[in-house]
Amino acid sequence: SASTDRASERNKMLGIPMDIEGLLFFERLNVLNYIPINYLLNNQLMQSSETRDPAPDFGQFQDMINDVFIAKLSDGINYLSNAVNQDFSFIITPLMQGDEYQSSIEMDDTELYVMKAYMHGIRAILYLMTSYDLNGSFDEFENDHSMLDQYNGDFLTLRPEASSNLPNAHDDLNAILTTLSSAINFLSNEIDDQSNDIILYNEVLDYNNDPENEMTLLEELSSNGNFYQAVNNTVSTEICQESCTYDSWGWYYCNDTNCQDVDININNIMNNPPNNLKALLPNYSIDMVQDLDYNSIWENSTIELSTDGWDDCYNFNDSGSFYWSFSIWSNSSNDYFNLNNWYSPGGPEVCSSIGGYAQTIINNLSDEGIVSLNNASINLYVDWDGVSNTTSANVLLHLNYESLVDKPCLEWTASSYNEWKSQWPDITINGLFPTMNNATFFGNLLEIDETQDYNQNNIVDWWEDKSNDCSD
Repeated sequence: SASTDRASERNKMLGIPMDIEGLLFFERLNVLNYIPINYLLNNQLMQSSETRDPAPDFGQFQDMINDVFIAKLSDGINYLSNAVNQDFSFIITPLMQGDEYQSSIEMDDTELYVMKAYMHGIRAILYLMTSYDLNGSFDEFENDHSMLDQYNGDFLTLRPEASSNLPNAHDDLNAILTTLSSAINFLSNEIDDQSNDIILYNEVLDYNNDPENEMTLLEELSSNGNFYQAVNNTVSTEICQESCTYDSWGWYYCNDTNCQDVDININNIMNNPPNNLKALLPNYSIDMVQDLDYNSIWENSTIELSTDGWDDCYNFNDSGSFYWSFSIWSNSSNDYFNLNNWYSPGGPEVCSSIGGYAQTIINNLSDEGIVSLNNASINLYVDWDGVSNTTSANVLLHLNYESLVDKPCLEWTASSYNEWKSQWPDITINGLFPTMNNATFFGNLLEIDETQDYNQNNIVDWWEDKSNDCSD
């Protein structure tokens, strides 16, 4: 239909849903996804190095977000605040829309308020993203783990220049509601022809008359609405514990069980943010431990080799192009340090300069702490004229290997599960979970099942299974 086409064009042109959806975007904004406590309870800091994904240095992005994006959004919000209530009206012609068959549409305070509300929402998320120090990549952590120190490291502490970010984000979330309310009030009081408006008041009436909506749109934006309640008061949400076990056929499966209603109040933590998220954890230390690192090498290089004695070597009784390959498929012991244990078509007749170069590469593996190889090869491509004392060789090195490396490891200082539980300083997390109890916190929020069958053949309790694992 023509109206549908017009809605599609206006959305494409403005880049945001400038119809009834523009007035409802707050319903899709789940603030719990952005509160910084997620950095603590569901963060790569709590994972072992084998399971976590590579992470960039986010600190540089935080600086850019704070200095550029938040600053520009603040300017935009101020500009729009000055533009409303000035009887502003702008006609967007078919030529501006890039389609001469489209009708002209009008932009006025309704759309300005909606754009301002969007900016408040985006700025709130950016305030949340830049409130705590995330400076440093995990590669840096593995070389200098002082930033992870529970009480002295900067990581996951409030950034000095961002002490008001969380309260500011809270203000922005409330500003979304008041700004969208202003948009609806302006729209409902318009006296001119609204048939060419970008946002139509009839869409608001349709929402209000929809029996599936318990409140009118203005009521939903008021202090009685769900979003306001979620941002400012205590609300209840269901959290389930995941229980896993083996069935009679030996299949391991998990189900949600022991679901509990949990009270959440983000107003408490956003207006009283903890200075150090790491201090909310039980006591821990960061120790260096040796761990296996799985890696691979693909290198292509050109070297210069002596041709002394090549006349008497296998495959070198004439000039031309030659190929030599040394390979080993799987070897967990250190006998791969001897070239004679590698497969090569030339066997013991390998020319000394070629074999010596390959042996040098193998010797270097030991210096790099490599303890096992899997599917490794050293390939040399040689073009010799049969006369020159030296010749160039193209070397393709392919190694899949394990090496012992020193890595930082988060170790709990508690000696028992009960001691570890008692060391959590505040399971309400600064009032985020105002009525939290131990059973719900450990069982449902952290999903610790003390009775879970962690090993089908040798059942152990959670602490015995997890306490010795780095970062668990």
